[in-house]
Amino acid sequence: MNKKICLLTYNINIIGGANRRVLSLYKVLSKIYNVDIVSMRSYIDTSEKNLSLISKISRCQRLRKKLKNYNLIIAFSLLPSLLSLLNDTAHIFVSTGSSYYAKGTKFISRIIWTFILQPTIYCFTDAIVPASPHLVPDIFKLLPIRKKIYYINGLIDIDRLTTDYFSNKLNQRELLKLPFICFSSAITEHKGILDFIDVYAKYLKEAGTSALNLLVIGSGPDLAKCYKKCESLNITYSIKDFRNHKDCKVYFLGKNLNPIAILSKAYLFVMPTYYEGLSNQILEALFCNIPIYATNCKGNVELF
Repeated sequence: MNKKICLLTYNINIIGGANRRVLSLYKVLSKIYNVDIVSMRSYIDTSEKNLSLISKISRCQRLRKKLKNYNLIIAFSLLPSLLSLLNDTAHIFVSTGSSYYAKGTKFISRIIWTFILQPTIYCFTDAIVPASPHLVPDIFKLLPIRKKIYYINGLIDIDRLTTDYFSNKLNQRELLKLPFICFSSAITEHKGILDFIDVYAKYLKEAGTSALNLLVIGSGPDLAKCYKKCESLNITYSIKDFRNHKDCKVYFLGKNLNPIAILSKAYLFVMPTYYEGLSNQILEALFCNIPIYATNCKGNVELF
């Protein structure tokens, strides 16, 4: 009988580290097993505040009923793992660095996750695979639970990186002729891009006409704040358009399906994040063999 495996993630449509690992694992496992990628958000959207409690419970039950059809569930991050526990199915929890670690998360949320929900997952899952060692709280490394923990390399698709690196399908070739600094990530508060724009403004004053441009790849809830930050600092910027803004210093390129092709041309890659699980963007910069300027947080330190 062909084993049925479920790769459970919160929202597969989000371009991020967890989902890149989901797709990398799918590429390997689907050659041998019957594998499905299941997006929790297809059943339960935590941002829908108008749903009644009964509706939320009903949707949870629908998802759990679906999960009973699998021999193995590999759940990525805390919320999908919590929902898929205790389902009479073999269960692996992949810890990737969930949003509750992010800057701006409410203190009470961190307390609940750290002391109630995360220990529940660790106790009842069959195996724990952290994307990086610091994602496992030290207390669990001292308890018998440590026997469930398996440290492996970060599920990076080298074939995809190589293909992207040598890709010639670039829409903004003229832009890549500029000497530039590159930031590539989700535009959120804990990624530190707003603070880096402050740093970049000081650098512009020091370097003058010889200053490198700044290319920002990605989108997210703080993107509009980045525009306002540039305006407040009198930094000229462009949004997804290079041809008519050749005198700009900062270029916001939005989401890019092939950031490697741009990143490989950068003079410097910056990752000013406050917290990282395992940064795919830093791994991509290492792959491109370019200088990296990153904050001194645990996820970054472990990579270096």
